[in-house]
Formats: sequence, structure tokens, C-alpha cells
Amino acid sequence: MLGEEGKATSGFTVRSFLVGLCLVILVVLGAPYTEYIVHTSLTTVDYFPLAAVFPFLLVVILNVGVMLVTPRWALTTHELCIVFIMALVTSALATAGLARYLLATIAAPYYFTTPENRWADYLHRHIPTWIVPDVC
Repeated sequence: MLGEEGKATSGFTVRSFLVGLCLVILVVLGAPYTEYIVHTSLTTVDYFPLAAVFPFLLVVILNVGVMLVTPRWALTTHELCIVFIMALVTSALATAGLARYLLATIAAPYYFTTPENRWADYLHRHIPTWIVPDVC
């Protein structure tokens, strides 16, 4: 990406990382809370992840306010792209993209073990102990 004066800029700055980190924390805490505790809409399972878009819109609105007061403190377009990408990737991993299926997959070989299927004999010895939580 080319910035001012034709110089290449990536948009990855300390302030874009810190703002993106705040959004990451907000998404990681907010998305599972709305889905599993409050049982509201699924904010991360759509092609348009609301868990990333709504907090990012707040950042954009705040950025416009900062731009009106002190323009040099406002985030650039490239920095806003970094912030949005961080929130977008986090919303995919926070619930439906990884956490929902990972926990179920880890527990399944033990939860569905019966004497008839003999998973304890055939399967459990091949599962590393570090990957499965110890309940005892």
C-alpha cells in the first residue's frame, strides 16, 4: 500500500495494534457471552460477523471524532484495515470457527465411549494426554 509521498506503508503500527487488541479482547469476551450466557443472536456464524463489525463501527465513529479535534491522532485508512482484520479473524476463532467445535471434538472420544464400541481399548491410547483435560 502506498501512503503519503508514495512511500509504502503497511498500516501495522503500535497504535493500530493496540486498538486492534482492544477489539480482540472485546470480541473474545463479548461473542461467547452473547451466544452461550445471554442466548441472543449468533453474532459470529454469519457471512457478515456482527461481533467484529459493531465494535469496529464504534472505532470508526470515535476516529471521526478524533479527526475533527486533532487530525494527526486519528487512525489512517491502513491502520483501520489492520484493526478490522484483527477483529474479523478473532470473531471467526472466538466461537463458531474454532472454540465451539474444538471443545466438542476433544470431549467426544471420552463422552461417547461405551463397552460396545470399545473406544477405551482402541482409541484412547492414541490420544495424547496433553490435549485432553484431566477431570480426575
